[in-house]
Amino acid sequence: MFKWIKNLFSFKSAESSSSDTLVLKDPIKESKKPVEKTPVSSKAEKKKAKAAAKKGYTQKDLEKMDKTAIDELAAKELGIKLDRRKKKETMIEEFLKAQK
Repeated sequence: MFKWIKNLFSFKSAESSSSDTLVLKDPIKESKKPVEKTPVSSKAEKKKAKAAAKKGYTQKDLEKMDKTAIDELAAKELGIKLDRRKKKETMIEEFLKAQK
């Protein structure tokens, strides 16, 4: 009984024959085809790309973005630097004024 438990929890030595070991192939790994991964962009980049398709930005478009995305969009599209310490509403107002 103790011998069986000892064999159960012990590792076989390298001297044991390889015929004792059973090798199973994983059919799932063999059948999987490599999948092309698309580059993952940040949330702000996705929002900027979506909004960039439009010519002008509305208040609703800007309200859907976070403060960082609004600041980066203002720098890229309008060439202005917004203060991120201000409220989002204030940043949106400044953006819309500069856009006109």
